[in-house]
Amino acid sequence: MSYLTGFYDNFKQYGTLKGDLGDYQHASRLYRANNFRLAPKFKHLYHVVLHINPFVRERSPLREQLYIPEVNLLCKQVELPKYNAQTETVNQYNRKKIIQTGIQYQPITMRFHDDNAGLTSLLWESYFRYYYTDSNYVEKNPDGTPAISVDAYARGPNGINNALTSSDSQGYRYGLDRPNKLTSFFTSIAVYQLSPQNGRSTYTSFTLINPYIDNFQHDSMESEGNAFSENSMTISYESVQYNRGYTKVGSAPANFAEWHYDNAPSPLAADQSITDNILSTLAGSDNTIRELKSGNYKPSLTRRQLQIPNLKEVESGLSQTGTVVENSVGSTTFVGSLPSSATTEATQSNV
Repeated sequence: MSYLTGFYDNFKQYGTLKGDLGDYQHASRLYRANNFRLAPKFKHLYHVVLHINPFVRERSPLREQLYIPEVNLLCKQVELPKYNAQTETVNQYNRKKIIQTGIQYQPITMRFHDDNAGLTSLLWESYFRYYYTDSNYVEKNPDGTPAISVDAYARGPNGINNALTSSDSQGYRYGLDRPNKLTSFFTSIAVYQLSPQNGRSTYTSFTLINPYIDNFQHDSMESEGNAFSENSMTISYESVQYNRGYTKVGSAPANFAEWHYDNAPSPLAADQSITDNILSTLAGSDNTIRELKSGNYKPSLTRRQLQIPNLKEVESGLSQTGTVVENSVGSTTFVGSLPSSATTEATQSNV
């Protein structure tokens, strides 16, 4: 009995029982069925879109340096919205009753690469300079480097800022004491969770309404190690809007597959004729297994179509350059060559 008998017994059970190698298909039918419809989503498939109010951006002194589509791509981690529903348990004629009294939107954290161009730092600087007057009192040294504004922060002999003792003290403002800053810096921040569906790329979007930065942190520097530097910020928001649909280049999500996106086809892409042959083979696999089951299977490709050389032809070609060595194992013959300087006698060994 051949050791392959047990293997081919499984093909005999094709279409009926599972055979010796059969297993249960619960997970396969759940996750792989209908084009992976219920398969879990991957965490690394996402796209972030920061929407800065056009009115604010037009008046920002950093508008020419801050490229928001690139900042979107530098987001290395983002949390999806989190909620805390507020409930209260009351006594209704000795029956416990839970009622809802409100909902809290929990802050989320976003982490960005601290890139060499400094774009993610510029994002915070733009936000900082828009809301807080302190950051705008900057002068330039003769060499172009920034210096602390003497008028705004210099102290007199009594230890009090000169600006507070001068006649024009009302011209200096600090912190949130800024006029005409009623417009939000961010109109919204959208996080797009990407996934395949029905053979197409789809998204589920989470749009944070009127977001504000609660906390912003630059990374720490150290001489040991080689970890990447990052910037992180915590965001609060007033509400969340959901949406879903098919992705579309440039619009859903915004700037998606546009900036730094490689549109050139890969040189490793399969030739169309090869793809057609593979699909043809897969389409005929069912018939092939049925033929194996009945014992009537015959290869549809000839040796020459498969580019398998005739052993006699190989032996003839090798004999012109060296000695032919034949090693027989059972009924199979392997042909090889010895250097021309070796003995001219053929060596044959049987196992």
